[in-house]
Amino acid sequence: MNQGLVRQINDIVRPYRKARMGLLIAISNPVGQRGPTPPLAWQYMIGRNWYKHMIHGTASVNGVHGQQPVEMTLFAWPENRIADWHSVGGWYTQQYGYPCVLCVSPTGHTKMLRYDNGKMRYGDDLGPWDPSHIEDYGMAVFGKSYACTAIDGDYRCMQFPEFNRKEGTHFGALSDYIGSEYILLFPKSRICSASKVGRHSIEDLANICNIPYDMVEQTYLYEPDDPTEYKETFYALYVRKARLQEVFGVYKRTLMCRDINWMICVTPRGYMYHISPFTNSKTGLTTDSLPNIAYDPHADEFLALLAKDKWELCGNYGRFSLYTYKSFMETHDRYIKTISPDPTFTYCPPTVMTVVTGHNIIQKILKTPCVLA
Repeated sequence: MNQGLVRQINDIVRPYRKARMGLLIAISNPVGQRGPTPPLAWQYMIGRNWYKHMIHGTASVNGVHGQQPVEMTLFAWPENRIADWHSVGGWYTQQYGYPCVLCVSPTGHTKMLRYDNGKMRYGDDLGPWDPSHIEDYGMAVFGKSYACTAIDGDYRCMQFPEFNRKEGTHFGALSDYIGSEYILLFPKSRICSASKVGRHSIEDLANICNIPYDMVEQTYLYEPDDPTEYKETFYALYVRKARLQEVFGVYKRTLMCRDINWMICVTPRGYMYHISPFTNSKTGLTTDSLPNIAYDPHADEFLALLAKDKWELCGNYGRFSLYTYKSFMETHDRYIKTISPDPTFTYCPPTVMTVVTGHNIIQKILKTPCVLA
């Protein structure tokens, strides 16, 4: 490994080491095949606060003439998520058939973990972390022909880097998702499900759609100068773009009550929209009919997702922040005093069986006509 690449890897890894984050490196693409790495199963990454880098290399394997591309993925995990290492490592070894992964503890101790049928059996001790261990790992799998050639930056390329992540802690895990996923916020009160689709709760629907969520409490004042308080609980759903149309379709057919005081969608680029599942429009939505839309240069993409199931766009409030959120709520006569995660709520990811069964339930719901247009 050349010294320039060693310095580059150390520059990437150093902040994670200082933050006492663990590293997991796994071969993540079949040898000889170029292109996007197949995604890690979503249930492994729920509630994440992690970073991910692609490591490129070459090897001569299986009698193929010449060097073939080899791709590895480097994950940096917070210390309180280290238990996820074994399940993620097992997923990769089962997915691609390579028997081991490279693991670096928060203290910098390096091991090559070996798996059998997705279960970790034992680890080979490699000593203190050094970038050369990446090539040791590659050679253990592919032989001495393996060579590490490059490493990429954090793959997420956050689309809303200016967001103050300390503000996101008021909403639970929102800071982990903003800038990469769509975020739906709406109140728990006065929401019920249509009987024709089995009376699934909002929590049930989130689980069968395989999307993580939070429950958050807001304390309001009746008037700015009135000390009388009341509370409201609302949901924060974190939806990847590939699932957003499906989620819009499911909730369009199951939110039975028109009296939803507010529903907000924050896009990955940080724009905050006031939306509703109910509209009288027969032609969909266009940017021409919404003068506020000039805030977002990528509005057409989002409008197309809304229009497919005839969701109504009620307004665009610019970039999401605690200030713009509170300003929006005041337009609905809700003067926020406090926002905090619901102390009684703990998110539990759905089981694999729930996800598999949920696919059939989703298809059944999407075939159901909308209760209210």
